[in-house]
Amino acid sequence: MIQPLHDNIAVRPDPFVQSGLIIMPEEDTRTGVVVAVGPGKKDSKRPLMVAVGDHVMYSGTIDRKYEDLILMRDKDIIGLVE
Repeated sequence: MIQPLHDNIAVRPDPFVQSGLIIMPEEDTRTGVVVAVGPGKKDSKRPLMVAVGDHVMYSGTIDRKYEDLILMRDKDIIGLVE
């Protein structure tokens, strides 16, 4: 597992299941579950908007990966999925 620093977030992407095959989406937006959150920027007065366990939608153009996780900054989160 990885512990993000600063305003970084680790998300486990949701796979799409199609005809019994797991396929990662090719769209510009994707969804996943937050598995780890950094403490936020040192000088920022704004807390991070997500917590571990939140289901989120994020930009699909992120290419930082660690094992089966996507690493992103909190600004890459588009919104919470209910």
